Amino acid sequence: MLDAAIPGAEDASPTSYRGYRMLADEILSEDPVLGQRVLDGMISWGGLDVKTYPDTFSSLTDYMVYRVEDVGADLIFRTAEFACGLQLPQREMDALNGLRSLCARHILLTNDLYSYEKEAAAEKKGVKLFNAVRVVQDLMGVSALSAKGILRSIIWDVERRMNEEYEHLVAEKSSESQLVRARALVACVAGNMYFSATCARYARVVDGARLAA
Repeated sequence: MLDAAIPGAEDASPTSYRGYRMLADEILSEDPVLGQRVLDGMISWGGLDVKTYPDTFSSLTDYMVYRVEDVGADLIFRTAEFACGLQLPQREMDALNGLRSLCARHILLTNDLYSYEKEAAAEKKGVKLFNAVRVVQDLMGVSALSAKGILRSIIWDVERRMNEEYEHLVAEKSSESQLVRARALVACVAGNMYFSATCARYARVVDGARLAA
């Protein structure tokens, strides 16, 4: 488990979590400010408690608000910020919030779309299923196949809105540093649908897959 390898927020022991601390030293030596943001994100995500989800959601948006922390989008974005090595004023950071939110939504929905078969198989063994496909299925009274098609269309619409948001940033004459960070956010989701559709973790349980289940 991740929380066995990453310390809790209040754990200051210098001898525990040796692997994490070696990584932390290297990250902080590269950039103590952005590096600390990465480490804080790792501890926050790695220390998340297992949530008790409601049995139903009133909308897909409500589900996404509840679920977004679990997929680790914030940590992914922090690592991209670290890779860029650019610290922005808070005002310029805030201007990226719209694009950041859309990219997080893309990560969440793509993960749920392509992990559905794996989670549905686990449900047959008694594991409760919490997935955007099931939320759409329940809200609209459609089959799982139809719900996946709807979700895929929503993801494509999110991509269209991401492009519009980036073009808006360009039109507003955002700084080059802002645009670098904006492109880094988009890079975090680039190829995610293809990877998720073909990786063994998810594809091996799909009917007809040539990967052993």
